Amino acid sequence: MPATSPSGPSATASTSDGSGSEEKITSGAGARLELAFQASDVYLVLGGTGTIKATVGSHTQTIDVSGIPRLYTLVASPNPESATLVLSASPGIDAYDFTFG
Repeated sequence: MPATSPSGPSATASTSDGSGSEEKITSGAGARLELAFQASDVYLVLGGTGTIKATVGSHTQTIDVSGIPRLYTLVASPNPESATLVLSASPGIDAYDFTFG
């Protein structure tokens, strides 16, 4: 599901090992998502309980997710970059909406 803008951020994503609806995707065992993006910042609304590992290049951060959906920062860069974000989630994490800056 690519999203592009002539002068703004863009992204293309693919998922595996999860179930979802138009409102959210819920992670299952071995859940993984790859997101090719062009932006300075990448955010994702997450809910549920568990952890997300977010990797861009050689940098990995582990994010603890707990409770009702809220906005999490996955990438924060001073300049726009073209990269691939790889997310690995423990079962039971709900992913709702990506936003970019």
